[in-house]
Amino acid sequence: PRTVIYEWGEPTWPGPRDDRSRDTAIIDTALDFIEGGIARYPTQYLHPIGYARAWSHSERAWLARTPRAVVA
Repeated sequence: PRTVIYEWGEPTWPGPRDDRSRDTAIIDTALDFIEGGIARYPTQYLHPIGYARAWSHSERAWLARTPRAVVA
């Protein structure tokens, strides 16, 4: 059987209806939370990604995994 982990973050409160910069900040926060969760549990993400890429916290982006040398 498969196991899926759900993590809930803190609530994010909206700003005034016409504050586009606040909208952008809320979306950015939500995406950072989602992408961070996928980075922590890539094998549990139901979409077929997370194996060939790795989340870079310093770059704040997905980067291609570099092949590791096998030491015998």
